[in-house]
Amino acid sequence: MCYDIYDEGQKVPRNLHCGHTYCEECLINSIKNKGRLECPICRLRHESWVKPSELTKNYVALEFSLKQRELLQKH
Repeated sequence: MCYDIYDEGQKVPRNLHCGHTYCEECLINSIKNKGRLECPICRLRHESWVKPSELTKNYVALEFSLKQRELLQKH
């Protein structure tokens, strides 16, 4: 699990079925490491057919991150 700021590239925030949000890249790495998609917080195991790129985007988290990045660049 990373602590990078979400973006529109590989760090797209995705909503898991349990309600938690993680970047697409971390979810892909979770599948590579564990062989399945599992929430890093609650450990809910998702069905094998669930692909990170097909999960819904968390647009609120994305917008917040883009504004945060913009503020950090100004200072």
